[in-house]
Amino acid sequence: MDIVISFVSLLSGLSIFMVGIKQMSSGLEKISTSRMQKGLSKVSNNRFVSFGFGTFITAIMQSSTLVTVMTISFLNANLLTLFQGIAIILGANIGTTLTAVISSFATVDYAIFLSLFVLVGILIDMFTKKESIKRISSIFIGFGLIFIGLNLASEAFKTNEMKEFIGNIFTNINFPILLIFISMILTAIVHSSTLIVGLSIILVSTQTIPLEYALFIVLGAEIGTTTTGVIASLSLNANAKRLAFVQFIFNVFGTILFTTILLIFKEPILNVLTSLSLNFQVAFFQVFFNVSTALLALIFIKQLEKLANIVVKDNKSQTIKSRNLIYINENLLSTPAFAITALNKEIERMFDLTKNNLSNALKILIDNEIHLIDSVIQNESLIDDINQGIALYLAQLSNQPMTYSLELSIGKMYHLINDLERIADHAHNFAIIKQDLLNDGTDFSKTAKDDISVMGKKILNMFDLAFDIYENKRTDLLKDLSKLENEIDEQKLVYETNHVTRLRMGECQLEHSKYFFDFTSQLERIGDHLVNIGYTIINMVGNEPDAN
Repeated sequence: MDIVISFVSLLSGLSIFMVGIKQMSSGLEKISTSRMQKGLSKVSNNRFVSFGFGTFITAIMQSSTLVTVMTISFLNANLLTLFQGIAIILGANIGTTLTAVISSFATVDYAIFLSLFVLVGILIDMFTKKESIKRISSIFIGFGLIFIGLNLASEAFKTNEMKEFIGNIFTNINFPILLIFISMILTAIVHSSTLIVGLSIILVSTQTIPLEYALFIVLGAEIGTTTTGVIASLSLNANAKRLAFVQFIFNVFGTILFTTILLIFKEPILNVLTSLSLNFQVAFFQVFFNVSTALLALIFIKQLEKLANIVVKDNKSQTIKSRNLIYINENLLSTPAFAITALNKEIERMFDLTKNNLSNALKILIDNEIHLIDSVIQNESLIDDINQGIALYLAQLSNQPMTYSLELSIGKMYHLINDLERIADHAHNFAIIKQDLLNDGTDFSKTAKDDISVMGKKILNMFDLAFDIYENKRTDLLKDLSKLENEIDEQKLVYETNHVTRLRMGECQLEHSKYFFDFTSQLERIGDHLVNIGYTIINMVGNEPDAN
C-alpha cells in the first residue's frame, strides 16, 4: 500500500510542478510581451543578437519546445531567415536550463518555505485591483507551485519500498545507450524535457539512483525535446524543415560527444560533480552541456546552415506562396504576442497591395493604361481573400488568453482590414468605370481628368500618411491627415460644380456625369476610410474625435 501512495505522491507532485511551470511562464509572458515583440523586430543576421534573443525568450517562457515551434512557424512565414532561426534555437538550449536550476532549489532543506510564494501571489490577486500588479501574482503562484510539486514528488522516495523499486528498475537497465533511448522516448511522449530533468534531479537528490544514470537521462531528454519541432515542421516549407533538422542533428551530435566523454572520463567527471551539493549536480551538468554545445555550434552556424540546405532540398512541386496568408499560421496562436507581430506583417502586405491597386486604377482612368484593368480585378480578389483570412485568424486568436493591450490590438485590426478592403473595392470600381466608358465609346474630357488627377494624388498622399501613422504610431500626423481629408471634401464640391458648368457650356457630355459624380464620391469615401485607418492608433474603431 505504501508504494501505491508513493506513486500517487510522485504523479501528483509532477503534475503540480508542470502546472507551476505553465503558470509562472504565462505570467512572465504577459508582463514581457512588449519586450518580446521589440526583441523579435531587432533579430538580425548578427548571430549573437539572435542567440541572446533565443536565450531570453526561452528563460521567459520556460519551454524550449514552445520556442522551437514558434521559431519554426516564423521561419515558415518568412519572418526569420534560417541563419537567424538556428541562432535562436541555440540560445533556447541555454535558456531552458533555468528551469533545472530552479528545480534544484526545490530539493534543498527548508525549500518548502518557498511554497509560500503561492500565498503571496493569492494575497496580491485578492487585494490589488491594478491589472499590471495582478499579473505578477500569477508569477508568484506558479513559482510557489513548482516547489510544492517537487517537494511532494520528493516525498514519494522517502519510503524504502519506493526507492528500492525504482532503484532496481534502473539497475536492470544499467546501460548508457538504453537509458538515453528511454529518456528520449519519455520526453517525446510528455513533450517536456523540463519534466524529465526535474524528475532526474529528484531521483539523485533522494539517492534513489546513482548520478551517472541521471546524466544519461539528461542527454536523452535533449534529443527527445527536438521531436516536437520535427513533427511541427513536417507540413511546412523547406526552411522550417531545415531548422528542425539542425536542432535534431545538433542535439544528437552533442549527446554522442558527451556520452563518449562520459564513458572515457567517467571517474574524473563524477568526482567534479560530486564535489557539488547533491541537489545541484544534475542541474550543473545540464547547464554545462547546453552552454558548451550551444557556444560550439554558434561558431559553426554557417556550416550548419549549409548542411541543412544540402540535406533538405526545396520542394519543386510546392507552390511558391499561397494566395491567401503567407506570414501567419495556426502554430503561432499559442503565443498571441508573436501572432500579433506576424499579423502586422500580413496587414503591411495588405497595405501594399491596396495602394498598388488604387494607384493602378487611377492610371487606368487618367492615363488610359487599359492593360492594368485585369491586374486590378485580380488583385482585388486577392485582397478580399487576405481580408477574410486575417478576420478568421483574428477570431481564432481572440479565444486565446492574452493581455488587454493585445485584445485592443485585435479589435483595431478588425476595423483596419475592413477599411483597406473597402478601399480596394473602390479601386476595383474605378477599373469597372473605365470599362463602361470604353464600352460607351467615350471618355472624360482633359479638364475632368485634370480634376480627377488632383484628387487622386491627394488621396495617394493620404494613403502614405495613414500608413506612416499606423506603422509608427505618429499621433502628431493625425491633424495633417484630417486636413487632407477636408481638402478632398472641398475639392469634391468644387469639381462637381465645375462639371455642371462644363455641361452647360457643352465641354462635357451628359453621359459622363454619372461616371464623374460616381468617381468623385468614391474618392471622397476613400478619404474617409484613410482617416479611420489613421485614427485606429488612438481608438479601436478609428473614429475622428469631434473638433469641440
